[in-house]
Amino acid sequence: SPLKTYFSAAISPWGRKTSRACYYIHIGLDDDSGLYGGIWCPDAAQLRKLRHAIVDNIEEFNEIICQPQFADTFPQWYGQRLKTIPKGWDRNHPQAELLRLKEYGRFSQCPESFFTTGDWVEKTAERLRLIRPLVDFLNYSLDEEV
Repeated sequence: SPLKTYFSAAISPWGRKTSRACYYIHIGLDDDSGLYGGIWCPDAAQLRKLRHAIVDNIEEFNEIICQPQFADTFPQWYGQRLKTIPKGWDRNHPQAELLRLKEYGRFSQCPESFFTTGDWVEKTAERLRLIRPLVDFLNYSLDEEV
């Protein structure tokens, strides 16, 4: 179809075309509707910086992503991943799975009914509050001086 079959919105203090971590709402006609928080397609320098920040601060990072309500609401990483660990890292690194990610974001699938109730905005805000610590971690990691 030449027509867009979904509504989407990126939410960020830096605008919708930011290269930083932000929030994303996707409302489609099929089962791909949901909420996302994280960073899409970071450039090589950003990705390198994020990988080092995660490894160097793994306790803080795990505290964010392993929080039960967060893990239940945003159960999986979303985006592309490398087939092998990136160059420069030990292939047996304890965080190998995190290092293979090319994007750092989590997705919360929502049924169509989620967006058709009168309180969908409040429910969306509540879910996005759960992912804010991850978005904040990614952004302050990008801002950190090396």
